[in-house]
Amino acid sequence: MRTLKTILIATYIIIIILLLLCLLKCNGAGERNRPPVKERFKADVVMCIDCTGSMDGILSKIKSNALDFHSDLADKCLDYGKEITGMRIKVIAFRDFCDAQPFEISEFHNMPEQEDAFRSFVSRLKADGGGDGPERGHDALGLAIQSEWNNEPDVHQVIILWTDNASHPLSATSPGPKNLDNMKTLWDEKMSKRGKKMILFAPEDPSWAAITGSWDKVIRHDVDAGGGLTDMDYEDIIKALSESI
Repeated sequence: MRTLKTILIATYIIIIILLLLCLLKCNGAGERNRPPVKERFKADVVMCIDCTGSMDGILSKIKSNALDFHSDLADKCLDYGKEITGMRIKVIAFRDFCDAQPFEISEFHNMPEQEDAFRSFVSRLKADGGGDGPERGHDALGLAIQSEWNNEPDVHQVIILWTDNASHPLSATSPGPKNLDNMKTLWDEKMSKRGKKMILFAPEDPSWAAITGSWDKVIRHDVDAGGGLTDMDYEDIIKALSESI
């Protein structure tokens, strides 16, 4: 009996060792499948979020994934040979002219050190308000461009906007630039020439075409007007950012 028990224990140990070796081999293979890191950089990300009522679906996703945003984006970037060595995230929530609180603006949060502060801000955002179809998307972009960016050479400056509607034009009452020409000048001159990027998740509309048609380093991903962005997966957003940043 003692010999049989010894054999069984030895067999179990061998099985465990083999399983551990297989696990290590699989993990190593996963790492080898990734391309070598060709670029290392920091990222400043300003997220402009339409917080009117129709945005409830995407707002819930952003809030539920807030803690994972930094790590998921950094991990996905490695699939494209890019390593993010540091990230700051700022949020600009926007609504419409008729709303009592048209903007809610956070500070830049250093990630992952200030994840709790980032989560606390995002968790307070609610999807409500909105008058006519267009919202204050252009105003939000103007505020984003005027952010206190890190201007070190290795920092990528990224603006991401989510909306399911057109934008009102900038006006004399805008908190930032007063017209599109002025805002484009700020985009061209204030932002980093090398590392800037603007990614719009917005419907096909003249208000967005005015930006995507003539501005440098701006891309738009189509969203059905009034659709609430409920079909926009979190994974799709991370993938699009990883490819574009």
